[in-house]
Amino acid sequence: QELFDEEGFLHTGDIGQILPNGVLKVIDRKKHIFKLAQGEYVAPEKIENIYIRSNFVQHVYVDGDSLENFLVAIVVPEPGPLKHWFQEEHGREETLEKLCANQEVIKHVLEDLHELGKENKLNSIEQVSRGEEDIPGGGGTEDGTPGWGYRGWDPRVKAIYLEPNPFTIENGLL
Repeated sequence: QELFDEEGFLHTGDIGQILPNGVLKVIDRKKHIFKLAQGEYVAPEKIENIYIRSNFVQHVYVDGDSLENFLVAIVVPEPGPLKHWFQEEHGREETLEKLCANQEVIKHVLEDLHELGKENKLNSIEQVSRGEEDIPGGGGTEDGTPGWGYRGWDPRVKAIYLEPNPFTIENGLL
C-alpha cells in the first residue's frame, strides 16, 4: 500500500519518461541508494565510480532488487585494451561481440574489477570475489552473441553481462 499514493499512482523510486507511443521508459533513479533483501543498503554509484576506473571498462551499470540479496552489473568494455589483452594472451584477434561472450574474458574483467574494489575498500556487499562456476546458460549463445557470463561475484553480486554496444540515447541503452 505504501507504493501507491491516494490517486492510485505507483511510486517505484525511478524517474520515467512517457514515450509518444504511451510506454513508460525509466531514465534515472530518484534515490541513488537501495536496500537489498537482507537489509543492506547499497549505493550503486559508489561501485560504478570505482569500476569505471578499469582500463577494460567504458561504461558500467550496477543494479539490485529489494527482493534479492545480490547485485548484477552490465559492463560495456573498452574495446582497445580488451582486444589488446586478448591478442597478447592468445596470439589472435577477435571481434568485440565474441570477446563479450567469452568466459575467459569475462573472468579477466571480473578479476580486474576485484582488484579495483579491493584497492578502494568496497565492503562485502559491494566487492566482487572470485567464483569458479558459470551461470547456467551464461556466456552468450552458440552464435557468439553476448549473454550473462562468468559467475564471479559471490555471495552477493551474482553475474556480470558484457555488452559490446556503448550506452547511447540513440540505441536506447542510455
